[in-house]
Amino acid sequence: EYYYPWLQHIDRLGPIGAFGEPFANYTPPYLYLLAGFSVLPVSHLIVVKIIAVLSVCWAAFGALRLIRSMGGDHGWTAALFALALPPVIFNGPALCQPDGIWAGCCLLARAGAVDRKLSAAAAWAGLAFAFKSQAAFLAPFLLGLVIREREWRALFIPPLIYLAAIAPAWAAGWPLPDLLTIYLQQASLLFDGNAPNIWAIPIALGYVGPFDAGYIAGALAAVTVAIITF
Repeated sequence: EYYYPWLQHIDRLGPIGAFGEPFANYTPPYLYLLAGFSVLPVSHLIVVKIIAVLSVCWAAFGALRLIRSMGGDHGWTAALFALALPPVIFNGPALCQPDGIWAGCCLLARAGAVDRKLSAAAAWAGLAFAFKSQAAFLAPFLLGLVIREREWRALFIPPLIYLAAIAPAWAAGWPLPDLLTIYLQQASLLFDGNAPNIWAIPIALGYVGPFDAGYIAGALAAVTVAIITF
């Protein structure tokens, strides 16, 4: 339901005028999709459903592309299997989440790495991050590839993709500092929150260090992945 106020704002000010001010805690690329589909003569629920369904189709395409890059002959099988996964169905068509977009971009980034096209992999990773901050977990893998291949210019591609993604909103009037700090605005104080996971154990046992145990574990994991990849 939290999409509805955003769509109401778009309806009130128009698909372009809506971006004249901050109106959501999502990065603009998803909001562009909302604005684009809002012109259809359908309800707000149908708008978010359409985007959610398209997002899981995009993720399925990413799976197909990755399997083909790895030399597999069952790309379409993998794509259909991805569409049939319960978490995909529940997250996408059921809950109207667009996570299939950034997940599909991550799969395409992995396919680019398999094809030894590091610039393409970095571009897809940058687009994934422009949609969702969780795509940052792909960074250690790409960093390891950059170090191994000595293709340092690839490091500049994800930031440039992110800047290109927010540029239309900036041009429409959305303040740049706000656009650059959206993910910081989304962040909560605790990495673990109240989710049942192993990183919450230190907190349950009384850990009161200066940093959340989840952030420490994530940083160590990132360093480990980069070293292994290298």
